[in-house]
Amino acid sequence: MSTKRNSIFGPQPTRQTFHLGFAENDVPQLFCQLDVLRRSEEAEYAYWKEKARWVRFEEIAENVLGRWSKPHVATLMQTALLDLKNLLTNGVILLNVQGTDLPTLSQTMVQALLDANYIDDVDKAQKIVWILGLPHFHHHEKRSVMKTASSVSLSKQGGLHPSPSFVINHLLRRDDEVDNSQDMSAPHLISKPSTQDMTVPEHNETNGTAVPSAK
Repeated sequence: MSTKRNSIFGPQPTRQTFHLGFAENDVPQLFCQLDVLRRSEEAEYAYWKEKARWVRFEEIAENVLGRWSKPHVATLMQTALLDLKNLLTNGVILLNVQGTDLPTLSQTMVQALLDANYIDDVDKAQKIVWILGLPHFHHHEKRSVMKTASSVSLSKQGGLHPSPSFVINHLLRRDDEVDNSQDMSAPHLISKPSTQDMTVPEHNETNGTAVPSAK
């Protein structure tokens, strides 16, 4: 049984009731977005990039800036459904989460993983929150790491200080070419991670972890 521990991120925001304006029996339209963690070719900086989105149908980001595939019904392999069943059965599920911004949501999610003993080290938890707070780019945005990444403030995430192995050097290097990047999977937040899962992998994109994007 998991033990509730004090938050390592300080006091959490007070819950405020928010009404979406839907009738009780109505099904609200849900927007879902998948971001993947990428790095520059020289591995000098990392960022989150919009990869796919779902409103009613699935759309995949194409190689051309701002262009999406035609909306289509997404198909899943049986193994993916079994993985989903396992995650719903054994994973950490957060409903009606407090907070309205990405830093607060990241801290809440990681704190829940700590409480459920999926993470047993506070330093690792802080690294995950820091990774989730890296710059996010929409598919239509031209990347300007010099302008965007340099404006990221760790103070918004409770004054976290990542270890030197996670410090991104040379943030002033500009990257304006769409294809000069390699995909990189994020740490698996639902499965209990090993030590290797806590470091930024060197391989290309595999299965990216879905991260909520503030709208």
